[in-house]
Amino acid sequence: MTRSSFFLISWRRASYKQKYTLCCMSSSSREEALLSEQSTPVNLRFIEFESSPESSQNRQCTTHPPVILLHGLLGQKRNFDTVGRSLAKQLRLSRRVLAVDLRNHGENRHDWRDDMSYASMASDIVALLDTHGLNDAVLVGHSMGGKVAQATALLHPHRVSGLVVLDIAPVAYTQEDGSWKAVQQIIHALHTIDLSKTKSRREVDVALRQSGVEDPALRAFVMTNLDVRASSTSSSGGVSNSNDPASMQWKINLPSIVSQLDVLAGFELPALDPNTSMQYHGDTFIISGGASRFIRLGHMEIISRFFPNHMLTTVRGVGHWVHAEAPDD
Repeated sequence: MTRSSFFLISWRRASYKQKYTLCCMSSSSREEALLSEQSTPVNLRFIEFESSPESSQNRQCTTHPPVILLHGLLGQKRNFDTVGRSLAKQLRLSRRVLAVDLRNHGENRHDWRDDMSYASMASDIVALLDTHGLNDAVLVGHSMGGKVAQATALLHPHRVSGLVVLDIAPVAYTQEDGSWKAVQQIIHALHTIDLSKTKSRREVDVALRQSGVEDPALRAFVMTNLDVRASSTSSSGGVSNSNDPASMQWKINLPSIVSQLDVLAGFELPALDPNTSMQYHGDTFIISGGASRFIRLGHMEIISRFFPNHMLTTVRGVGHWVHAEAPDD
């Protein structure tokens, strides 16, 4: 199966954030602050993949829903460069192709949030559609982005014209799941690194290796979140020294990610109608990595319950990063 075919099959088958010092607030004020944060979507940053000036003109005239690519935990919109550029060329007469930085990732430093519930991240996607005058979109999500895509489809089905999920199930993962345990270990390894005491990328790489992240490719991926530009202010993801041109900070909101790991591992969604089962009846294409354990036989019942019109395929010999390991499959 080619890269274009697995996307096309699924389609055809169907303000700056105000910081709250919670410890100094009364319980009622704290609750109001958290509710305010949860009810206000993040203005997500994104890129659009273009193949030629002619394609841009054609896309402005199209009525077909765009494709929106959603990265995984510790990822960013540029993770989809290869797939996005390829799709933009192949689908240039019919669809726009966008890749988004999800909240607390990438270029969304303007609006770091404490809340990373999937309902809130789904509202970010809907706000993106509203802001840019888009009625609906085909959502393509990997890992955490796959859960965001699934949550958006379940909570706002009329805004999702098709769904492609890369190697994640709409289930809660636990410490008993080796794959999720490895994710937690990486996050905690990042959290133990004091960037104020490191002077180079190499030192950060060594610290990650000593913390148990032994795979050099995985360390390289994680370090795409390292910003070595000078900054005059400290960020919640790291410490920066305005007098040091080599000061470093994380591009991700690491403290919030650490505090929300259990939320990210889960898949809790608010019941919109207690008398109606939550389902997305649109075309859903789920792609599993054959060497990955994020989608297992035991997950099929709940996948079928949420997405009755789904199709599942497995790409043999690849792990969790399906789109990166086998971009031509």
